[in-house]
Amino acid sequence: FPQTYHIRATTAAAEQERIIAVMDAYAEGDGPALEAAEITATGGQAVRLKRDGVAETVLIRDADAEVASLDGIDTDGRLASVARGADGQVARWLLQGGTRLSIDGQQVFASDMPCDAAAQYAAPGADALVQVKPSAPATVNLRLPVRPRVVMAAAPDAPETAQPAKVRRDDRRARLIVDTETVLWVNPALDLPTPLEPLTMTVRDGDGEHEVALPTAIADNGEIIAYGHFVDPREQGVYDFAAEGAELLVQDRWDQSVSVKGDDAVSAPWREAAEIYVRYAPGAEPVVTATLRDSYSGELVNLLRNGSFEEGSPDYPPRTWTISHPRQMGYTWPFWSQEDATDGVSCLKFVRPEVYMTLTSQPMRLRTGGTYTLRFMARGDATVAKATVSGQLGSAVEVPIEPSDDWRAYEATVEMQPGYTTVRFGMGSGGAPDQVLWVDDVQFGRVE
Repeated sequence: FPQTYHIRATTAAAEQERIIAVMDAYAEGDGPALEAAEITATGGQAVRLKRDGVAETVLIRDADAEVASLDGIDTDGRLASVARGADGQVARWLLQGGTRLSIDGQQVFASDMPCDAAAQYAAPGADALVQVKPSAPATVNLRLPVRPRVVMAAAPDAPETAQPAKVRRDDRRARLIVDTETVLWVNPALDLPTPLEPLTMTVRDGDGEHEVALPTAIADNGEIIAYGHFVDPREQGVYDFAAEGAELLVQDRWDQSVSVKGDDAVSAPWREAAEIYVRYAPGAEPVVTATLRDSYSGELVNLLRNGSFEEGSPDYPPRTWTISHPRQMGYTWPFWSQEDATDGVSCLKFVRPEVYMTLTSQPMRLRTGGTYTLRFMARGDATVAKATVSGQLGSAVEVPIEPSDDWRAYEATVEMQPGYTTVRFGMGSGGAPDQVLWVDDVQFGRVE
């Protein structure tokens, strides 16, 4: 869990200090990929960010300054950002709440009304993409990296609605009136209004070969995305997905930690209601295949998130699990622990509370009813402990947990109804006050 910190200035000099916070979203397994440094600017504050060979300067104008400037960037906006590639050329820019932005002495954006605007040059789907959101109908002047032969205007997130824009052109300059938030596609690589054909994915499993049609759409940068929402395989298991020249994402409905993303080829679990995405450049339609590597036939397909308790923060319950109690208790709850796990390196340590307390899983929304199985390992000297599955229309099962010095396997089956379902572990008063319940390797699902 994030911790809360308070910063208090205690000297006259410190009262004038300010903090610029830079937030970077990244995959947990990859670690942060951002380098940040604060730099001095005229009329504002600035931060320089570096990632994958792209250097981005973010300029924040002071409230009492009319213009902010730094390294060839001049603007009256509240914020401006300019990103340059390894060759020093501008790759993209952004303006928030301003009427003008100049880069290296050239005015790339000017308007008679304050606007939010952003541009990406050499985008996959066009020579340039420019998005403008005016505060009121505005006359906008743009300087583009190329001569605008064709300019199409579309609503955000709806490139298929694109229509030819009424633009006055002069070499690399364009002038037009923008009434509402609009995306300008400069020399697009696609005929935007023409519907796209689905992309075919060939699936090879234990029953042979079949095809799945993936609908397609245009992404915000002009790339093509083929997608399948809630796609069920004929045979659940681990598949090798391949699409040369494309980015692949296999997103698991039940446990996001097992979702896999990569280029050209990935191996990923394909279970019921998965989402599959294939992203590629216009004109580069890839051959997409999914080949079964390891079948789940005869196995329990676990739908429970973090049932092995491998994810968590010290001194708190395991991640995605929540506690419930009547607030009449001493300082104790179910802890994320690395003591003597039977599966992986972490497990659940539940110290006896003063009153009954439960630890509840992240809810699962079962798509179909039928026979489901709960399995888990437990040990400890707890005398009042149980596991419970609760679903719709009274579908439920309780499994008492007996004291045991060694890890002991538990299993129960239950007829479930579709809908909201949880797994809970409860422990109450009774016996010595230092009783401990250990739980690990919790699984809930159907046997294929």
